[in-house]
Amino acid sequence: MKKIIAATLALISVNSFALSSTDSWETIRSTVSASDKYTLSNLTVFVGKPTTVFDVCVDGDKFVALKESPVYERQYVGRGRDHNDGDNDGWADVIVGYKKFSHPLTYTSYREVCANNGKRCRRVPYTVNQKIENVLTVNKLVATYGSSRRGTERKVYKKAFTKSFQVPACN
Repeated sequence: MKKIIAATLALISVNSFALSSTDSWETIRSTVSASDKYTLSNLTVFVGKPTTVFDVCVDGDKFVALKESPVYERQYVGRGRDHNDGDNDGWADVIVGYKKFSHPLTYTSYREVCANNGKRCRRVPYTVNQKIENVLTVNKLVATYGSSRRGTERKVYKKAFTKSFQVPACN
């Protein structure tokens, strides 16, 4: 039994330290999720809400989420002792259903541009082009400062490698 545990731990430690750009995305994702020694960055796309590139597929000219997500509606639920679902104002976000979000690859968004110290503001449109092929960065933990007991812990990561990820087509 001790030999099996030792062998398993050796495989896990070798796998977590031997991460490279030649590994499959399944290996990279499982190692990153199992250990805090690695993180992934640059993996967000927009499908009506921010989502990772691993949870979407491409259907024609739009991204479609693979899983259904809750749809919320702000409703008045009351205040007082009998209604503790709401915030202090008595309003709460209530789930009204579930749906698969989708959004076009190219869409128009708006940015607020202000002049005169924020006294004259206007919305300026700009075009967002989401990529089907994303270059994701795998970062490796190089140092930890502070104390986790005091809540001052700070982890410093360094770029280990980058790897391209192609969002798959929907079936």
